[in-house]
Amino acid sequence: MAAVSGIALLLASCDNYHHDQWVIRQPSPANVRKVKSVVDVTARESGLRPITSPSKVPDTITCHESEPPFQITLGARKSDGLLIVDLTCFHPGVKPPARYATARSAIAARLHASFGERLETRAREEVIPIRHASDTAFAAPVPRGD
Repeated sequence: MAAVSGIALLLASCDNYHHDQWVIRQPSPANVRKVKSVVDVTARESGLRPITSPSKVPDTITCHESEPPFQITLGARKSDGLLIVDLTCFHPGVKPPARYATARSAIAARLHASFGERLETRAREEVIPIRHASDTAFAAPVPRGD
């Protein structure tokens, strides 16, 4: 019984990764401007600060994050002809923090109001990964001197 309690305590204390994602296919320049505006307004209302200029994610349109601990990040990027909005955070326990849930509701409502049926909501197992510029450094195999 003590072993079961110990495992339950360990699982309950682990950090969870929360990632919500919305995608717009074949975006126009006007769509990009609209998404930037929607993300910026939602981030500001959620108490997130802008961090776009130091972003290491290629083709970042806008990005904001909360103060530590358990940072919440809300951003928009372009990738392979798609316009992608990501909301992420690591947080202890199963439920995301209240600020994350509030930001998720606000961004989802605004994106749906702006893009309707064009907006695609990705399930966690289907999200398009966020790649950092440094990730490409490991794409090619390094020749060995055998």
